[in-house]
Amino acid sequence: EYLAELNDLYNTIGLVDEREKVHKLWSGLNRKIQKGLWHEKLNPEISSYDDVSQAAELVEI
Repeated sequence: EYLAELNDLYNTIGLVDEREKVHKLWSGLNRKIQKGLWHEKLNPEISSYDDVSQAAELVEI
């Protein structure tokens, strides 16, 4: 749900900076999901938006 809202926002305002998108997504996720992303060896400084968003969806399940 959060991811869908974020994607809608990016499409509306035209935010295209990959790193900024990753940081906003990562910081908006709850700690459990962030921990899961770290466990998957993802990093908000180097991981792609697609990798983080896909992994976040899987961790949430």
